[in-house]
Amino acid sequence: MTSKDQKEEDGFKVTDRRGFTEEGDIRPSTSEESPPADHSNPPHKADNPKALDAETTTNPHPTIDLSSFILSLATTAVMHMGEGPGQPGATPQNLEAAKQMVDILGMLQEKTDGNRTPEETRLLDDILYDLRMKFLAKNGPVTL
Repeated sequence: MTSKDQKEEDGFKVTDRRGFTEEGDIRPSTSEESPPADHSNPPHKADNPKALDAETTTNPHPTIDLSSFILSLATTAVMHMGEGPGQPGATPQNLEAAKQMVDILGMLQEKTDGNRTPEETRLLDDILYDLRMKFLAKNGPVTL
């Protein structure tokens, strides 16, 4: 161990960067220590377009909320029905998986009743109606 302020043990290095010693005296700054970062006024992201570009490339996914979750499940259901981006029929059909996605959306509708915004309710109702009609067109009536 090199000093009281710096310990190296099993590959770990601990450096005491407090501005005072254990006795309470002001610690003299050393050349290997960097000055503390100024976090009092961080730059605004809108002021730096490069920062916005960097953020979108490091985190290209939007935050998940109920609407984006509903759209994700609906997209998966449509893809299982053999539709989706590109040419129709390019994705093989898996109607059982499509039915499962539609059922999950139906369960989500039931379990979140009374806890959705009007926009979320309208989105979920419209998507479920469209998916159920697509499923019936692909599979015919479902017998229970």
